[in-house]
Amino acid sequence: MEKTQPFPNLDIPKENIRSTHRWREPTFWLRWIDWPLAIAISWASLVVACLFRLALAVNRLRLLHRSARPLTVSNNLASRRKITIAESSLISSPVAVGLWSPKVLLPSDFVLSAEDRENVLRHEIAHLERFDDWLNLVQQLCIALFPINPCLWILRRRLRLQEEIACDDWTLLSANDPKNSKHGPAGACP
Repeated sequence: MEKTQPFPNLDIPKENIRSTHRWREPTFWLRWIDWPLAIAISWASLVVACLFRLALAVNRLRLLHRSARPLTVSNNLASRRKITIAESSLISSPVAVGLWSPKVLLPSDFVLSAEDRENVLRHEIAHLERFDDWLNLVQQLCIALFPINPCLWILRRRLRLQEEIACDDWTLLSANDPKNSKHGPAGACP
């Protein structure tokens, strides 16, 4: 097969054709790469890394569940799901951990007034009532399967912010006197 010149009106000597159109021929090592396979291997490596990260998070969740010691709390924190209030020495701030056996974990050295403590518990219970634990798992699985999609990362960040706002609103609605609360929802600063 004879190579045709890109500009037939130009008279380029045959010995210079190869050097002037070097961009058409990839360098030696690029010709031997199977690009679809290389892209598939790169994508699979990212998926495995994200799934490994997710497996570590689930293992951490299991350790938090095991380290928790149940606490007794007031009855006005009732919920639709069977949620256990517990304390753990492995955390530094209150957290809702869920999936199969939802719990609100408080740090061992957690000291607040009764009203503030109740607001914090309401906020964390709101996360579990809204099934944010399952939503976060689905988000993490989507990101693990499609790790190079920037829309998923942006959507995850926005959903996390909206989760926090919704739980703060839920806490304010269930508070005794939200207007006179010293710190607002869940101890947040004004």
